[in-house]
Amino acid sequence: MIIDLNDSGECADIRSTLVSLLDKRADPGAVRRAIDSTMGFDQKLTGELAELGFTALALPESAGGLELGATECAVVWHELGRRLVPGPVGDTLVAGLVLGDADAEEVLSRLGEGATCALARQEPGSDRLRFVPHGDAVDLVLAVNADEVMLIEDVRARPTAALDPTRQLAEIDLSGGGTHRLGDAELAQRLDSVRLVAQAVEAAGAAVRALELTVAHLSVREQFGRPLGSFQALKHRCADLVVAIRGAYATAERAVVLVSEGNASELQTAATLARLVAADTLFEVAAEAIQLHGGIGITWEHDIQLYLKRAKSTQLLCRTQAELRDRLRVSAGLA
Repeated sequence: MIIDLNDSGECADIRSTLVSLLDKRADPGAVRRAIDSTMGFDQKLTGELAELGFTALALPESAGGLELGATECAVVWHELGRRLVPGPVGDTLVAGLVLGDADAEEVLSRLGEGATCALARQEPGSDRLRFVPHGDAVDLVLAVNADEVMLIEDVRARPTAALDPTRQLAEIDLSGGGTHRLGDAELAQRLDSVRLVAQAVEAAGAAVRALELTVAHLSVREQFGRPLGSFQALKHRCADLVVAIRGAYATAERAVVLVSEGNASELQTAATLARLVAADTLFEVAAEAIQLHGGIGITWEHDIQLYLKRAKSTQLLCRTQAELRDRLRVSAGLA
């Protein structure tokens, strides 16, 4: 592999079991069938992941969980990101990890029973949530704003157009009620930060897989009687991408550690940097991968174009890259 994950203990066991399942149930053909389905993801696979405990890794034992931490959750985010597995499992895992420390027993119990969750950002004064991943197909939605976290149980959603077919979007109407306050600004900040960390880990996993697909293509595609991968200029381009991916992994790994060990300010800064670096890295790798694949790379029949669409959606989801750069400037005292 391009990146040595150096798993040990429970992480190694979790990854082994998860990879075995996803290799069988989330190969490229299965992902294509899932995104073409009515729900936009494989509900049966999502149910199996819940039954095996992957969505409950961080839930307290009282809610049917395993009380594990961000490091173990990152294994799941990474493997889902590598394969572009559509669905609400990543957000559900974030909710369980963050709410485990909050006064939210009823929500935790529902998550432990297999309920799915989507996370959304609520703009000030708005009675709608826009661009909610799989918001029309989940059981619960957590809306985050600067002051609080709101729980939406009576979800009234309609699908909206999405660039990334592996991350279908919905708009949710809040005007009819069915919401209640779940936590304060402190919980909102933590939920926002952990969601950014999850996106960073997913993006890092997707970036390394996109490069693996590209290296495999260059190894078999020939020009002038030689594999394309034997040309030094293309080797250097791939080597530059490896360096970028290692940077994305480093920032993401640090942010994962701070989910458990850092204070709120440290985590927010690390999460911001991790999402910023990983999303830009995925976009760089995916764009270069399409160039290295040639004309076939941009066709619907080839999977590499899905990685470019995932990259762009990650750069825009929850918070834009421009917003994250502004936040870093403020935290560094440069604005």
